[in-house]
Amino acid sequence: MKSSLSFKILTSFLSVLLAVNVNGAIVLDPSFDGDGLVTVDFETNESRGSFARYLFQQPSQRLIIGGEHVYPLPLPQAAGIAFCGLTSSGELDVNFGTNGKTLQILNNSFYRLVDVKQLSDGRYLRLWEQFAGFSNSAFLTRYNANGSLDQSFSANVNSFGSNVRAIGFALRQDGKINVIMAESGAGPYRLMRLNANGSRDQSFGTNGITSLNLSRLGSFTIVGIHIQTDGKIVLAGMANDRGTPSGGNIAWALRVDESGNLDRTFGLQGVVRVVFPTGTGIGIQGTFLQSDGKLLLVGRVGESPTDFDFLLLRLTKRGRGDVGFGQHGIVRTNLGTTGSIESAAAVVALSDGKLVVVGDFRPSGNDPSHFAVVRYSSTGVIEDTGLTAFYDGLSAIPTSVLVQPDGKIVVAGSTDTPDIINNGKRFAIARFLQE
Repeated sequence: MKSSLSFKILTSFLSVLLAVNVNGAIVLDPSFDGDGLVTVDFETNESRGSFARYLFQQPSQRLIIGGEHVYPLPLPQAAGIAFCGLTSSGELDVNFGTNGKTLQILNNSFYRLVDVKQLSDGRYLRLWEQFAGFSNSAFLTRYNANGSLDQSFSANVNSFGSNVRAIGFALRQDGKINVIMAESGAGPYRLMRLNANGSRDQSFGTNGITSLNLSRLGSFTIVGIHIQTDGKIVLAGMANDRGTPSGGNIAWALRVDESGNLDRTFGLQGVVRVVFPTGTGIGIQGTFLQSDGKLLLVGRVGESPTDFDFLLLRLTKRGRGDVGFGQHGIVRTNLGTTGSIESAAAVVALSDGKLVVVGDFRPSGNDPSHFAVVRYSSTGVIEDTGLTAFYDGLSAIPTSVLVQPDGKIVVAGSTDTPDIINNGKRFAIARFLQE
């Protein structure tokens, strides 16, 4: 049975521990499938795992959730790309795909969903990879609002032959598309610019491609790619210079101009590095570019190998720590006691400057994870919080969030399933009210 627990129940407990300003609560929306919680399976005849990664709302109000669907070992190895469409009331939308779902999967082949972006008309782009044998190929494909393939779009993003890796992409205001690719996932890195129909923009670089010099970052991971209104490109993620055990010890961001050259007006000669001295490291899992040009990075920071907190970092448009946010641009949030584990996964900024952050929360390392939703003021102070699981005693981990025009918060991720036969993972979607 699905279960939920709101932080409203825990208000006095958390107020003592955190000394936070809890003005209200974020609670499940009962108009969303009756209890605010929806799970989606893609196959039911064997043990499977479905992991939601991306979430967006189309102009028609349909919710689209996308991610990966895998056959766990020792079954035949395969990984596919799964999408579903939900109505505003949380039911599978029969006008999307086949009975509300699409599944792209092939035995003995691995598909990896790398990035998804929605266009203004409800169509969306998918950047993905296929690994078969010893060859890895990347693809950028466009889909109609109903989940069918848009045959009018054709893109060639394989610039390295058979050893290409897709990193991510972003949409420009003029309709063109910036794509970042790498060789073997570790570089060299290339910036590619495509026209709106997928063809190479011949006015950019050589055959639409130019090199990206990211050597100053050392050992790094790109988490977010964003394009400012002036066309400059912001990248962000985490890096490691000391062999820490949990992702890294450096949060970084850099900015390049439209041609891919470092923007020397950003940070220190184009690059910002925020070093965390803790020996347990950090993990950056989500980024968001605000309308005012400020950049948010969210993830986790460790107090010890068994104690992690939410980490929020905000940089100004010039690449400095935002002194009006937390402590010199950094906010750390412990939602439990010593030994609790929190990890922020995604963030969105509201029109009034407030932030909604989602992540997973475990009271201790032996407890199941829950969806955690936290609303912060524009200065980084906790205002409202919410917490939910989908099944008693089983973990649920969120990956993405959006706030609907009516203020309702939609969160997508994955949950363990109690089904003995289908004991894998399911897409998990929750909708919350802000009380």
